[in-house]
Amino acid sequence: MNRRLRLLAIVSLAASSAFVLSACSEVKSEDKQLEEIVTIPVIAEPVMVGSISASYGTTASLEAASEASVTGRLSGIVTKIFVEEGDYVQAGQALAQLDVDKLELEVQQASARFSQTKNDLNRNKKMFNKGLISSEAFDRVKFDYDAQKAATDLAKLNLEYATIRASISGVIAIRYIKEGNLLKQNDAAFHITDLSEILAIIHIPESEKAGLAVGQLARIFVEASVQPFIGIVQRISPIIDRDSGTIRVTVSLSDESFVLRPGMFSRVSIIYDTHQQAILVPKDSIITEDSELSVYIVEDGVAHKRLVAIGFSNSTSVEILQGVEENEMVITTGQRNLRDKAQVEIIEVVTSL
Repeated sequence: MNRRLRLLAIVSLAASSAFVLSACSEVKSEDKQLEEIVTIPVIAEPVMVGSISASYGTTASLEAASEASVTGRLSGIVTKIFVEEGDYVQAGQALAQLDVDKLELEVQQASARFSQTKNDLNRNKKMFNKGLISSEAFDRVKFDYDAQKAATDLAKLNLEYATIRASISGVIAIRYIKEGNLLKQNDAAFHITDLSEILAIIHIPESEKAGLAVGQLARIFVEASVQPFIGIVQRISPIIDRDSGTIRVTVSLSDESFVLRPGMFSRVSIIYDTHQQAILVPKDSIITEDSELSVYIVEDGVAHKRLVAIGFSNSTSVEILQGVEENEMVITTGQRNLRDKAQVEIIEVVTSL
């Protein structure tokens, strides 16, 4: 790192000195030539061929595609907890148990009454078939039977509800209850998060709408991983937010390693298009003067200024559509004060692309 800084200092100083000497010589005499040509040290990099993408970058807080709050369907004392935070559970798995003493008695009571009405129904059916009772009397017995059957089913259902079960498959994110607590009906007992699919909800300016399409790839960067995660544009809102002028875009990504977590801060880059076999130069090599873009190419110790037309660009590279060719040496440090056809010496060749 220190060597690199020293090289940069040498290149900058040499370039500045050459510019000053050239200016002074012009002031002294237009006809007088420099007795010694100044060679300017530069750092260069070969022009490469590779792929480059057009993209839009923004930030997002990750969230789970599926999550659920598991609530108590009836009130009761928590007698047993079967899972803890961080445990993976399947849909329908028992998570906790409420006190069932009263509920079991209610089932027994309802079942006994149902058994009695069932016997009454069978007896009255025989009597009705023999014409011993009216249809109205038989209908009343049938009604009592149906009502008691429903009451028995309800008692059994309440007993089943005393076992709190997972509504979805996922990880127990939060446990709200403790053993011995009174859980009231509709109070939250657990929160389950499905980590198999993570979403990044981003908001993109209206000006980028033309480049958006469902199915486009996206790269998601998080601090917890060196490598980016690949996602897909799942949904694009059909409306534009009136206040912010942005479009809501949902990016879906799978994470088999379970590194991603809801709430993580992420950087999202949606890839609009990719050019393969593109001519690439470092972004630092591009010079902008009077709305013209140029680079300096070194040939036989001479720096040649080339006007260029550019295509896609990213944080490090620029696609060159016209002006340079593969394997030419482009100056990346020391080109700011150069003039066309200046004598240069490449003191270091780097490869950053």
